[in-house]
Amino acid sequence: MVVGGPTTVLDVGGLRIVSDPTFDGPGPHGYLTKTAGPAVAADELGPVDLVLVSHDRADRDSRHRRARPRGRRA
Repeated sequence: MVVGGPTTVLDVGGLRIVSDPTFDGPGPHGYLTKTAGPAVAADELGPVDLVLVSHDRADRDSRHRRARPRGRRA
């Protein structure tokens, strides 16, 4: 499922993986301007087993809107 921007949710082998999580609404974020919010809110994802961050981005600034794995630790 593509959430928006770089954020993608993959369900593989019973694991939920979120790549490059950003859940900020539209507006300016660093040097980027988002024109739309995410298709799904972070709290609607359910349990997340793994979060993959490919690189640091200006629009990944919002600490309280990031997806965070719950339960097990990698």
